[in-house]
Amino acid sequence: MRQRLLAALFAAAAPALPVVADDLFVNRTFTSSLSGWTVPSYSAGVWSSFDHGGGSGSALLTSNPISGNAPNTAIQQCVAVTAGHVYAFGASIWIPSDVAAGALITPVLDVRFYPGAGCSGEDLDQRVASVAPVLRDTWIDVQARGKAPAGSGSALGSFGGVDYAGSATSETIKVYVDDAYFESDANCVATGSHLCLGGRFLVYGDWAVPSQGRSGYMRAVPVTADSGLFWFFSPNNLEVFTKVVNACTDPFNHYWAFVSGLTDVQTALHVDDTVSGERREYHNSAGTAFASVQDTSAFATCP
Repeated sequence: MRQRLLAALFAAAAPALPVVADDLFVNRTFTSSLSGWTVPSYSAGVWSSFDHGGGSGSALLTSNPISGNAPNTAIQQCVAVTAGHVYAFGASIWIPSDVAAGALITPVLDVRFYPGAGCSGEDLDQRVASVAPVLRDTWIDVQARGKAPAGSGSALGSFGGVDYAGSATSETIKVYVDDAYFESDANCVATGSHLCLGGRFLVYGDWAVPSQGRSGYMRAVPVTADSGLFWFFSPNNLEVFTKVVNACTDPFNHYWAFVSGLTDVQTALHVDDTVSGERREYHNSAGTAFASVQDTSAFATCP
């Protein structure tokens, strides 16, 4: 019966692209310059032809030797926001191996909401995200989500890197930033590390290799409106497949969540119903073959 229902559901579903919200950033892929962005005084920035993917470019940021500071780099842009709206924001950051060898340089996102236009006034709220420990010479996704608090009129998105244990007077760090996003009404938004399935289920995850001190976010590959893939180490090495099926019909009356993997890496996959606010999490332990999940009671939140 379940197989017949699945066949009918898939046959009735028309192909559709993933849901993607409008991006508020200007020049988010650094196509040919840093136009629309500003660089704070503790950092220097130039455009680079080095690219995350897509043939544009990126921002190359270098820390300035300011006494009393940790080596810190960032590039920033202010956008108008609406109080009470949910936003998703993030960027891809590359830390090269040829600078500050041995330093623990952490990719950082810092988003602050302000009452006035142009990011003026005292900040009302702040979202900070980082990824550590960090691999060199690979693109790392740094991301967060947040609701603009009451009274918000603008937000400042900053992306870069910092060596918290270092001294800016004796150490210079360098990072590349690309494919930044600040997406409005982002209850369900497809990004480089998020799938939006069925128009309402936000799916994302993280991985870890504790024995090597390595961790990071899964990278998302949309396949259909209801399914997608994730990779960890290389886009040529797909690790996890997932789908959410609308089984909101008698006698099932649920959304089903299915997950399978070809990995023994420690993983945590999160599925958020952005309509009801409910979440389901599916975990795999390090060194254990990924066990398939067929959760036919995942969300009793029909329709």
